[in-house]
Amino acid sequence: MDQEQRIRLIRLLRGVVRGRWIIILGASGVGIIQKFVGASSVNLTSNTMTFIIVLALSFNLTYFLLLRKNTLSEGTLRLIKYAQVPVDQIIFTAVVYYTGGIESLSFVFYILPILVATVIFRPVSILLYSIFGVLLYIGLIFLEWFAVFEHRPRYFFDTGFYHNAGVTFNNSLVVVATILLAGAFAMFIARVLYDREDELVAERDKTATTIRNLTDGLIMADTQDRVVLMNPRAEELLSITEQEWKGKNIFKPKKGVAKTNIQSVYWLSNDGKNVSLEEVKLPTSENVVLEVITIPVFNARRVREGTIKVLHDITREKMIDRMKSEFISIAAHQLRTPLSAVKWAVKLILDGDTGKITPEQQELLQKGYESNERMISLVNDLLDVTRIEEGRFQYKFSVMKFEDLIKSVVQEFKGKMEEGNVSFALHLPTDELPPVNIDPERMRLVLQNIIENAFHYTLKGGSVELKAEYDDASQKILVTVKDSGVGIPPDQQDKIFTKFFRAHNVVRMGSDGTGLGLYIVRNIVKKHGGDVWFESQEGKGTTFFFTIPIEEKFRPEKTTEFEGFMETI
Repeated sequence: MDQEQRIRLIRLLRGVVRGRWIIILGASGVGIIQKFVGASSVNLTSNTMTFIIVLALSFNLTYFLLLRKNTLSEGTLRLIKYAQVPVDQIIFTAVVYYTGGIESLSFVFYILPILVATVIFRPVSILLYSIFGVLLYIGLIFLEWFAVFEHRPRYFFDTGFYHNAGVTFNNSLVVVATILLAGAFAMFIARVLYDREDELVAERDKTATTIRNLTDGLIMADTQDRVVLMNPRAEELLSITEQEWKGKNIFKPKKGVAKTNIQSVYWLSNDGKNVSLEEVKLPTSENVVLEVITIPVFNARRVREGTIKVLHDITREKMIDRMKSEFISIAAHQLRTPLSAVKWAVKLILDGDTGKITPEQQELLQKGYESNERMISLVNDLLDVTRIEEGRFQYKFSVMKFEDLIKSVVQEFKGKMEEGNVSFALHLPTDELPPVNIDPERMRLVLQNIIENAFHYTLKGGSVELKAEYDDASQKILVTVKDSGVGIPPDQQDKIFTKFFRAHNVVRMGSDGTGLGLYIVRNIVKKHGGDVWFESQEGKGTTFFFTIPIEEKFRPEKTTEFEGFMETI
């Protein structure tokens, strides 16, 4: 008998004991009412009633006290289990004897132990206990008939049943048939219950096997933050065991013990209603990084029953990303120096510092200069991405008027506006926007990227609109950039803020781009405590929105020690 079966059996037997208290009190109450209140002529003395009641209470109290112990041996537990029904049957046989034997109506109590057997034993055992009950009853009748036991009349007068063989046979037949029919019905009910239990156990084992063999770790805790289950992969990732934590409160650290891995996982934020995904670095290891999916668990009535944490080891992916970032950083730094030299040399020639050049040479050099500028822009974007990922993207916040920054950036696109291919409209509020605490250079980069994309992906004859407004309720400035361009395909919209991603429709256009601009935009806006999103229909245009809080308190805390250090310089 394993630990789970042991716990289940103890709970079941405790339930039977609780139910027997009700049976004893109910049966005793009926006997007392019949004897003293109902003015019945039943021949049952007070001493006999007291003896039977005390006997039943004593046995049930013994069961109750034994089942409270946590150190019961398997043999004692089995003895308690198998003693439940026969002891009850023997006590009820005594009740039948003292209430008239063949004349007694108390034989109906034989049904109660059979009902108890239904929840404890399998059908074959129920049949055996039913036969045992029949044998007890028939044995009592024979012992009375042959005067081994003195017959105790049911009433104070002689009914004549005890001396009549036909009546005795008929009554015995009815009692035996009642007990066996009750046993047969109980066997049917037990079969249904055990079939259902076997199905549930099989389903549970199938689920348990699946959970045990998951390649990701899985932990479930109840609403009291106590561990309910933990699979082997979670034990491996967190360097703990299910046996060590099962049933224990996760947030109850031991004195003098540092924060454990499981506490690091469960201290991640979650509102208890929605699924969330976060990353955590385990305190016991410098390298292990887990992606933690938090899933609230609800029952059929939508009542929360706990939380599941799915742990995915992304240490290797993080290491590869770091290696890629290091490679990009090194490559970008190595490229920037020769590109700057080429830019300087071509600029000298274009400006005529090295002598006069022909118009054809001027045109070729200008194209080369523009291509070199695009390469420098790409290198700068790569370096910015690397700095963001390493936490070295420095910010210098200052309070300024946001509309001044917008007007300055819009002025940079004056050439595109004058070309007349795409119309542009700027909408600023009549009242000045509140001063905002931002990094002007980084926020300029956000506006440049979004506005440049709007012009770049809007065909000739289209339009671009920029609007800025202040929302007093959220205390944020909302910037909207709307274009009538090619739009973003619906199946690719969830990737738009990822690195190096460019939608298929713009790639087919043959337009230039690195796929890094919006990734940088999102990180800068998030660093300012704002949010960025978009709405788009393919072929009809795209509208980008981003918000910037006007107060510093809305900005996120320092994400790395390096950032915190740099902002204090």
